[in-house]
Amino acid sequence: MRLLTAISLALGVLMALACTATPATPTGPMYSEEEAIAVLKQHLQTKPFPRARQGITCFTMIDGEVDFWSARYDNEAHRWDVKARLFLTNYTWSVYERTKSIVATGDEWTNQVC
Repeated sequence: MRLLTAISLALGVLMALACTATPATPTGPMYSEEEAIAVLKQHLQTKPFPRARQGITCFTMIDGEVDFWSARYDNEAHRWDVKARLFLTNYTWSVYERTKSIVATGDEWTNQVC
């Protein structure tokens, strides 16, 4: 009988610990806004700009013309939506923290080129 009581108590403690454990997936962003923008910029620095001479990257082509960079976190999708404004035109990318992938969104030029 003592053995059953000890087992029941041990199971109760384990269940309580399991319920209070930190979830495996973080609920908030892993990056700050500045870090998300930096991740995108680094990605654009490694991506060659099509039909340009060697060494010209997407970052080289757009950064000098960007009025501002901004980012907003989408908690449901676990991604940063990063925006760069060039000459009153917004170019956007999604930076997925968990998969480390970057996808150009919303604009034909960035979807095809960068």
